[in-house]
Amino acid sequence: MKNISKTIFMLIFAFVFSFPGCRTSRNQDPVLAKIGKRSITLNEFMHRAELTPRPPNFMDKSIVLNNLLAEKLFVVELPKNSPILKNDRFNLMIKGIQEQSMREKLFYKEAYDKVKLDTAELKKIYQMSTLEYDLSFYTVSDSAKAGQIIQKMGQDPESRRRVFDRIGDPSRAPKQTVKWKDPENDVIHDALFTELQEPGTVLGPLRLQDNEYIIMKVENASFHPVIGGEEAALRWNEVKEKTTMKKATAMWKSYLKDIMGDRKIEFVKEALDPLAKIYFRRQRQNGDSMDPLREQEDGLYQSDTPDEEHLLSKSLYKIDDQVYTVKDFQKLVLSHPLVYRKTKCADEAEFIRYFKLAVLDLMRDHFITQKSYQKSMDKDEEVKRRTVMWRDALLSKYACNEFLKSLPNRPDFDKARMKGEHNYLNAHVDSLQMKYAKNIYVDFEAFQKIELTRVPVFAMQQQVPYPVAVPTFPQFTTDNRLDYARKLDR
Repeated sequence: MKNISKTIFMLIFAFVFSFPGCRTSRNQDPVLAKIGKRSITLNEFMHRAELTPRPPNFMDKSIVLNNLLAEKLFVVELPKNSPILKNDRFNLMIKGIQEQSMREKLFYKEAYDKVKLDTAELKKIYQMSTLEYDLSFYTVSDSAKAGQIIQKMGQDPESRRRVFDRIGDPSRAPKQTVKWKDPENDVIHDALFTELQEPGTVLGPLRLQDNEYIIMKVENASFHPVIGGEEAALRWNEVKEKTTMKKATAMWKSYLKDIMGDRKIEFVKEALDPLAKIYFRRQRQNGDSMDPLREQEDGLYQSDTPDEEHLLSKSLYKIDDQVYTVKDFQKLVLSHPLVYRKTKCADEAEFIRYFKLAVLDLMRDHFITQKSYQKSMDKDEEVKRRTVMWRDALLSKYACNEFLKSLPNRPDFDKARMKGEHNYLNAHVDSLQMKYAKNIYVDFEAFQKIELTRVPVFAMQQQVPYPVAVPTFPQFTTDNRLDYARKLDR
């Protein structure tokens, strides 16, 4: 594997966003409920109910709304001098969530919304979308070996097939059926679905990521036409969306090149290596993987470890003639957790390589965020709403925990009753509902039209610092009564 040099040109990688609220304008997302100045929109209600699992006793849509209203009530009740509001970790995390939303919005403004589609091209892609392949394949995790295979294969089809068959036992080569709709790597998708590949064709080695390659042999290719008007319409929309995103990604790469220019980052080995080793040790202690939900929702309550204290004043890297110390870097990480392109590394040396790449991506996002502020993405209504959603969800969780911790100090505390904490929570939420009833409004007409599924879903994004799409569903009350709320006039 080739080592990264001391001086590295900033790498630019396109990223795709999947937060469901990103594409909804304010006019298309009416307010469903209000508590004073706070509100819950129709889309927010649907996302909070459908994109994270709900326990069986929280399936009723009235219970869902009661809990989302209770979430806001907990925040309204939170004292203004509450320690959580002054907690640097909490505030930096909320800042990071806002800035991730801003970068997403910038992507849509500068790339996705500017895509122009050609009908003739879409018709061709639609035809290719009915194609399915049966493949044999090998993966290679060594760039030198991949280069040797490329040299041996040459351009002659027969030679390529012979080399493929000699990589391993052809009868034992991994096999897979690949359809256009499958979420394959773009490199694989382009190789298979740009034009028909005949049986016997060997494709690759194709570079999937930094040091990973794939070699594929087409065993069979067949078309499976879409039957039925509804299915055809659905497929046409899928083709439009996938094509739009592909073109937008290409435009975004070009846009990022303009942002990044010829910036360079220079690492200081004396600080980088020991810091990376600390991160590597932490990763191993966590079993080489982190729970994204715990990190995103509970991480702010974890105490900092002092492992890197002796490194804080040391220079870690330089970019644009600005020197970043380890302390500067750690502050950036508090609002933008590192995102690793590879989460499980074989050894310390490999981890250091991916640690460098994670730092590069962190700084890339730093400059995209600067551009997002320049473009006033922080003023966007959807960005503000998503930020408030996460802030209120985390604050209500904190407030609920504080309430439960206070119960043993109450003169009427019943330890046996505490076994079912909802006995106390239900009563507390009831009291908040009555206290603020004159300020709680619900659009009952719109609410009655809502239909929820019972399919558990946990929505996540890929390769972003805050991957969990929506906060955990709040479980404050099992009450399904809404008679305390007033009617919201449209």
